Amino acid sequence: MTPVAYFRHKVGTANYTEDATAYPINQSTKTASKSLTINQTGSWNVQCRVCTDSTKTTCTTWGQAN
Repeated sequence: MTPVAYFRHKVGTANYTEDATAYPINQSTKTASKSLTINQTGSWNVQCRVCTDSTKTTCTTWGQAN
């Protein structure tokens, strides 16, 4: 299995918008990244979770992305 990361974001008090794309995790650095365009003012919150693979069967809970 190849672990992947998923990302979601929200602005202000809106609901989270989840990106359905499975982003690969770099096995050397143990990181994954996603570009996000900041296209409106407000307080942005981005979260990620790691899954064992793209089936999303076993995943961590959503947490703050840094």
